[in-house]
Amino acid sequence: MKVKASDISLSNKSPDLKKKPVVTTALDQEVTSVKPEINVIGMRVDEALAVLQPYLDRALLKRYPSVRIIHGFGSGALRRGIHDYLKTVSYVKSFALAGQFEGQGGATIVYFS
Repeated sequence: MKVKASDISLSNKSPDLKKKPVVTTALDQEVTSVKPEINVIGMRVDEALAVLQPYLDRALLKRYPSVRIIHGFGSGALRRGIHDYLKTVSYVKSFALAGQFEGQGGATIVYFS
């Protein structure tokens, strides 16, 4: 933009330093919409891990003490793949198959450190 110097004037208003702009990001919205469980039934291991990685990050930011991953029973490949991945995540304190009223062997409870 080009402006003539004669068109520019000095403002008498002083900036209000007390007001700070409020900025919301997409991450804020993603974190607030995180549920305490995720369902990956029917996905292949690589598909499930692609969804699970960001989910666990957002759940940690939401400060959930634990989350439930519903993977189903099937052949057990999805459960094994998820458990192998969880072993590598530094902020996962522990994980175990869900209890009798939480999905038993068809779900895994993840506890954050």
